[in-house]
Order: sequence, then structure tokens, then C-alpha cells
Amino acid sequence: MPSDPNSPAFAYLQGFMSLRLLLLRQNRGGQEQDLVNTMLSSYSSYKAGGRTPADIALMLARDFMFLSQQQQQQQQQSSVSSPHGNHQFSQPAQYQQQPAVQNNGVHVSASPRLQPAS
Repeated sequence: MPSDPNSPAFAYLQGFMSLRLLLLRQNRGGQEQDLVNTMLSSYSSYKAGGRTPADIALMLARDFMFLSQQQQQQQQQSSVSSPHGNHQFSQPAQYQQQPAVQNNGVHVSASPRLQPAS
């Protein structure tokens, strides 16, 4: 693990530590286990490709940081868009869609309208 703050590998210190702790954990959730499986597959691929141990370590730390960030973004997006999520976001009144109206038997749906600021 990099300890010299001037080393290029130092930027991946959090990735090294987080991956190490995840691999040491005995009980993992489904997403965590998927992440571990991906990392093990990456390791095998890098090793079979003839990479040096130092290169493999850096690439795994970088991959782990990237995949962890992607996973967090997906979780945030699903909690925002989920109808059962804890977060409820509502549009300001001027951006909300107007209810559908029947006009001479024809079903007409109004589109959102921008209203001037008051």
C-alpha cells in the first residue's frame, strides 16, 4: 500500500483500503459480493495478461474506486426515482403538469407550462 504522499499510487489509497476491508469481510450483501466477484475476475484477467503485481494492485484499486462510485450513483438514482423511496421531490407549481381535459369528447392532455416568475 502506498505510504508516500508524493507517489502516484497514493491517490488510490482509499481504493486499496476499502477493497482490502471488503475482501476481509466474511458476510457480504448481494451487491458487495457482485463487486468482489468482479474484482476477482479482473485480478485473474490482469494476471493472465502478464501484468506486474504492482500494476495489478493499482488497476484493482482504480477499478474498485470506479465501480464503487458507479454503484453509489445508481443507488442515489434509484432512491430518487423509486415511488417507494424515502425521498419525495415535487416540482414547483409552475412546472407541474396540468390535468387532462375532455374537449368535445376528445381527451386532451396539457403539457407542462412555464409561468412567469412573480
